[in-house]
Amino acid sequence: FTGRFVAEFHTGSALLLQVTYVTGGTTIAHRNYLNSYFDEVTFTGVTTMENSRYSNSIVSSISFGGPARMNALQLAGSIARNIKFPAFLMLEKMRVMNSLVGMVHMNRTVVVQKPFFKRVSISEIFVGGLLRLASPTFRKAVVENVNVELSLRLEKPFIKESSVFNITVNNEVVMENSRIHKSKVSQVEIVGRLLATALKANKVEFHRVSVAASVSVEAVARLDKLTFTELLVAGSMYLENIFLKRGSINKVALGEGLISRKMKALQLGVSELLVYGSLLAPTSRIGECSFDSLTILEDLVLTSSSIWKTDLSEVSVKGGVVAMDSKLSRVKLTTVVVGDNSRFCRSKIQEVTVTETVFMGDACFDRASLHKVTFAKVTFVGKVNFGGATLTAVRFVDVGYSRKRVQWVLPNFFTSFYDRRCHGSVFSRTPSPGTLSRAAKMLGLRTFSSKGASHTRGRA
Repeated sequence: FTGRFVAEFHTGSALLLQVTYVTGGTTIAHRNYLNSYFDEVTFTGVTTMENSRYSNSIVSSISFGGPARMNALQLAGSIARNIKFPAFLMLEKMRVMNSLVGMVHMNRTVVVQKPFFKRVSISEIFVGGLLRLASPTFRKAVVENVNVELSLRLEKPFIKESSVFNITVNNEVVMENSRIHKSKVSQVEIVGRLLATALKANKVEFHRVSVAASVSVEAVARLDKLTFTELLVAGSMYLENIFLKRGSINKVALGEGLISRKMKALQLGVSELLVYGSLLAPTSRIGECSFDSLTILEDLVLTSSSIWKTDLSEVSVKGGVVAMDSKLSRVKLTTVVVGDNSRFCRSKIQEVTVTETVFMGDACFDRASLHKVTFAKVTFVGKVNFGGATLTAVRFVDVGYSRKRVQWVLPNFFTSFYDRRCHGSVFSRTPSPGTLSRAAKMLGLRTFSSKGASHTRGRA
């Protein structure tokens, strides 16, 4: 066909083999193809498809050489593969149900508005430009082997009971007003940054996801029952107004630190979390959580935060810990090493147990309130300051320190400080060499001398 081709208002079967629409453009509207087959079909001009439906059909090989615009396109019980869009593609109100879509090659920018996918398998899709999905819906869909050369933009997506894996985006990914429910996201590689705003997720698993730049999640309403496994972020991660509940974090590495504002985490399990920078989480609320293996190569800041019913073990902080004006209740610290100064000024610490912990720098509890706190097998290398603090029912058991370097500044008012449970004889004169060597190993220090404790201070 060398002229303009128009096909409208028709229902029936079609068999198109080696058909080429050359010039003038093609318009296909109000067509209903049943049990049809398309192979080696080429559109070279401008192509417009409106209100077309393909049922129980097979699209084997089709190519659009010019710009294409498709409105209200429906694909039901069909197979579409080996489709090429070298030019601009615009899809509006597309519905794909009970179908297979694969081997789709799009060279330039693709805009899809209000697509609906249900029980669909989408595989082997290449987008050479920007891929923009506005208000997409995925229900029981599988999306795999997708490569986007530029950016991926999702606006108001709704994803339910779907799987997304083996996705590569060579630039940034932007998600706005997203809702994800009972889905899995795995083997995703993002070369640029990831930006998500107003995200709602429930029962979602993230596995083997890597982001080469930064991650920013803002204005999050709720993240419930989320699982993060093998998540690698080369840049920094920024979280604002995030609410995590009943989730798990395992094998997660952050290259340039974590910044979280107004975070709330409940019933969260964290294991094997590595932060190469600082972890800054002021004004946070953390309750009923467990941290099994946490490594922070710089500082840990929890200013004006509230932590309750939380266990922390195997924690290594090469920098300092800042938890001023905070509340700690029913917290257990086991096998914790802090490489620099720690400040707990004006904090309320109640029913806290600190076991097998080493403070390489100074520990300041100025104007703090300690009630039912136990320090067992704790080593202080720097200065310990309890000036202006209030201590009630505080126990010191097998606490090691160096008399030459450690200075104890006792509070002006205290009770039960030297009673039977915390008599002065329980203190050790010098830190145990074994304790210091284990602390040095956790911090990655090569050598450690019990005599020259100053060599271990700082960030080494």
